[in-house]
Amino acid sequence: MGRRPRLTHEAIEKYRQALLAAAWPEVAAQHAGWSVRSYYRYLAGKSPASLALRAATEEAENLLELRCGAIIAKAAQTSPRWAMEILRRRFPQRWAVAPPAGVDVPSEARPMADEVVVLDPAYVELVVPRLLAAGDHRSADPASEDDDIAAFEDRWPRRVGPPEEDSR
Repeated sequence: MGRRPRLTHEAIEKYRQALLAAAWPEVAAQHAGWSVRSYYRYLAGKSPASLALRAATEEAENLLELRCGAIIAKAAQTSPRWAMEILRRRFPQRWAVAPPAGVDVPSEARPMADEVVVLDPAYVELVVPRLLAAGDHRSADPASEDDDIAAFEDRWPRRVGPPEEDSR
């Protein structure tokens, strides 16, 4: 008598449900009772069960993408941030943030969404305590939120472009 097959309809359904819950495929495979190595062997197989596994994987990933996309699209109806994010990703040629006019930024110098920004430690040491103090003050008195923001903005003017020249 041979080994009992682990690539059953029940195991494939358990795997599919884990994928629908946004689990990584390897984690979903372990949830279904397969080792990661066996999972990849099953995916590469030619048996009807392997074909069913690939079909279940594709279906679950498509449904998950549709579900998450619908959640973001619904949030975009009330949040301009999410609406802009959808536009920037779906239509980057028209909605991506462009550099200021007259500035030619090489593509390798453009920041990526997940790029790390390095701040000057002296600046961080100066700003972080003020931000924490403002947060403590705000949580103690929520009515003074506008005053805190105005006071912080007055101390830290936002500069866009080169500093203004002295007009003496």
